Amino acid sequence: MIDKLKENELTFKKIIFQCMEKNETTRALLYIMDEHTGEFVLIAYYGYLKLNDNLKSYDYSHPVVELVRRKRSPFFLNDISEEPVVKEFYSNFGVNNVQITPVYHRDKIYGFLEERNRAANQNYNEKTLENAKNIVEEVYQTLLFFDTDNKKPEKKKAVEDKKKEYLKTIKEIIIRFSSFKKYIPVISDFFVSSAEILASAVNYDIAFLSIGIGNNSINLVYSKAPMSIRGKKALMNSLKELFPYDYSRGESYSQFFFGKLRGEEIRDVPKTFYTVKITEKRSLRVHLCLLRNSNRYFDAEEMVHIGGYNKMLTSYFERLFRDYRCNETFIGLILNLLELSKKKSEVFERHSLNTAKYAKLIAEKISDNMEFIDSVTIAALLHDIGILLIDSNLYQKVSLTEEDVEKIRQHTLVCMKFLSKIRMPEEVKDMIKYHHERYDGFGYPEGLKGDEIPLGARVIAVAEAFETMTGEGSYKETKSFKEAIEELRKNAGDQFDPELVVALESVVKERLKKEDGENSG
Repeated sequence: MIDKLKENELTFKKIIFQCMEKNETTRALLYIMDEHTGEFVLIAYYGYLKLNDNLKSYDYSHPVVELVRRKRSPFFLNDISEEPVVKEFYSNFGVNNVQITPVYHRDKIYGFLEERNRAANQNYNEKTLENAKNIVEEVYQTLLFFDTDNKKPEKKKAVEDKKKEYLKTIKEIIIRFSSFKKYIPVISDFFVSSAEILASAVNYDIAFLSIGIGNNSINLVYSKAPMSIRGKKALMNSLKELFPYDYSRGESYSQFFFGKLRGEEIRDVPKTFYTVKITEKRSLRVHLCLLRNSNRYFDAEEMVHIGGYNKMLTSYFERLFRDYRCNETFIGLILNLLELSKKKSEVFERHSLNTAKYAKLIAEKISDNMEFIDSVTIAALLHDIGILLIDSNLYQKVSLTEEDVEKIRQHTLVCMKFLSKIRMPEEVKDMIKYHHERYDGFGYPEGLKGDEIPLGARVIAVAEAFETMTGEGSYKETKSFKEAIEELRKNAGDQFDPELVVALESVVKERLKKEDGENSG
């Protein structure tokens, strides 16, 4: 059972992280009894970047366990000297005050939550004790969930449903993260400027801003002292200890900024830090962490300034996220529209999503401009909505008649009419309108040539052609990746932008290697 709980450390860490958020506790440890050995084993903790081995387990005679068994009820000690049994132990760890809340199961102490050193030398009180009881209740319910003897079938089903929902929305999450990246430059400028202002009132060495989007993360670091490569690596490796969220399966972006460098070079992980939650909205999470190289905690006056800074950051990100949520909602509506399109055509959704995937890859290959990448992705998702409105059966046909071809030539204009009443950037509409223009000027609807065609439209043209040739269910015979690339090369300079054909070839290179391996096997 203990091994299973340790495997799910992240789940419990998320729960006890509330100790920082609700009680302003700088250290928290969760111990659960191993029924085979009688020891209380540490299964999750917060606030330690380097954990002392003496904290990994407490045996039955340990002074803390002895105190918990004697007290039995939740308690706090704001003066460690009041309890001689633990005075020496806590003094060795520099603990000023402590709050302990037992976890009961069947009238037996099953474990306990140990909170240490409330921020700014504040005392624990009845309110923090009540908060801790609520946190422990959440711990207890989670323990029951992982207990195979008590796990209910409906809970197991809920977990499976959650996994299915996650797999279903992978593409949506990727699109969301890409959409958010366009805000990084303006966030970075604001963060650096505001961190420099805060430095005039609060003595810190590093300000760390963590932004989580689903399983992805953006990390901005402002340092007042120079940092060695070792120092940077140590700090970034400590992320999993600083914040109880798993970003390992997603994409991570980190950037370092430096003020007027002074002091000795930072080579190791700082010794003191204080974390505050800026905001948490659905899949978006923002936390600020201030770090010091010394063991001195932030005092009451500094906490006041940090509180004011927190309010300023919260207001800033709330405004930013309102804009982001509008974009997120728009993308969500598009994805729902594609989902509903299955009733008319099974092929349409797949074709749209795959075209958007290839278009996004090409856009990322040729540009670092997130506004452009975002616009291309949205335009590619909607590029063929006109065909669906004209005749959804066109996607099911093996071959096309002259009448069918004429219908297809009208689909961009039909799409423009459909989008005319929707508030959408003109550049996105132009990408959709002109994605059937040819590089040599013989395309439609206006016969634009070369650079006259919007770059995003040229990207979608290459992406769609590749998807049509390699995708299943199109009216053309399905080709291998190699054959499709070769066909694009033949038409580069005539139908397609040559540079974009090269870009697509580059992004599918790894896939082609995989296909070679499968064929040779």
